[in-house]
Amino acid sequence: MKQNVYRVVTIKGNDIIWVSPTIYLTKESVISAASVQAKDLNKYSEYTVEDYKGHKWDSCCLEECNRDNWMSCEKLYTITDANGYSKVIGFTSYVAV
Repeated sequence: MKQNVYRVVTIKGNDIIWVSPTIYLTKESVISAASVQAKDLNKYSEYTVEDYKGHKWDSCCLEECNRDNWMSCEKLYTITDANGYSKVIGFTSYVAV
């Protein structure tokens, strides 16, 4: 039986630059984890966090084993550091068999 599983990702431009090692079984749980991560960045660092205002779904590239893997990602939060550089926190899904 196939089931979707989810992971939190950090996106810069169109590249996935970080993938959570934790796998979530529901979309609600991964959204909650991404929210906690965004709030922690806002609380413990100089990042400002706001809801992502662009098109929520996008194809993003994850480089693994010298191969580009394009994945669909849902973008949730824009995080901006003190220098004005921004990244996006979101999630991607996999099909587990």
